[in-house]
Amino acid sequence: MDSPPVDNLTDFQVHPQQMVDKDGEKLVAIVKATFELYPDQPLELATKPRQRMIRQADLPWGKKEVSSYMFPGDLCLRKPGTDVIVVARAHAPNGVPVPYFDAGIAIGQLRKLVRVFGLRVWEAGGNGVTPPSPIAEMEMRYDFAWGGCDASDPAKILEEARNPVGRGITRDNSQLTHKPAPSIEDPLELISSVRTKPKPAGIGPIGRHWEPRRKYIGTYNEAWLESIAPLTPPDQDDRVTAARRPSCGRRRRSSATSTSRC
Repeated sequence: MDSPPVDNLTDFQVHPQQMVDKDGEKLVAIVKATFELYPDQPLELATKPRQRMIRQADLPWGKKEVSSYMFPGDLCLRKPGTDVIVVARAHAPNGVPVPYFDAGIAIGQLRKLVRVFGLRVWEAGGNGVTPPSPIAEMEMRYDFAWGGCDASDPAKILEEARNPVGRGITRDNSQLTHKPAPSIEDPLELISSVRTKPKPAGIGPIGRHWEPRRKYIGTYNEAWLESIAPLTPPDQDDRVTAARRPSCGRRRRSSATSTSRC
């Protein structure tokens, strides 16, 4: 059945969507408003041409299923909290290229800081990383952080579930030699070799199939297929819709502010 028409008398974007829940179909109304904030100006509603449309699917930085996500989709049944999504490019102080610099975001009590490195590659067997080349800016993408996936053995896929699109995960460390090393790191847990294996550091939305979202998806097994499908599993947790990692953020596209220079 098609979704009903909506008589929208507001200046916001509105989209009705039928979605499947644990106990049947639900009609959900997604309402989206775009506000703009400029220095020394009050927060104001964006003009019609500048309003963000409702996204019905995740928008990746690059190829779907290969790249990290720029914007998450807007459609969901429930949101247990507020997502703060950062879509940004980090800049070195004064735009001058340096080997590395720190960049971060602060929203209220929320703080996130990462260290951005210029291009560097793994030394032989991942036993170290080369000195970084100077860099002036970088997109804040999890593709450039620690992580990755090695599907060379389909029966036993090796991955960093918290960031399967990153750099560093492999069965054969010799394959890393002269390949790009992570360029975005946690300043308190810097990588010295492939054996460091830190928590992935980044700023941006977390993929739907990544951890920690993955553990909330519920149980899809034979019992679900035989007696529950196409409804969602009864043990699915609403936190599966949260597109952020704790202490990571969400907001309109902007530039991350660099906080120090090296």
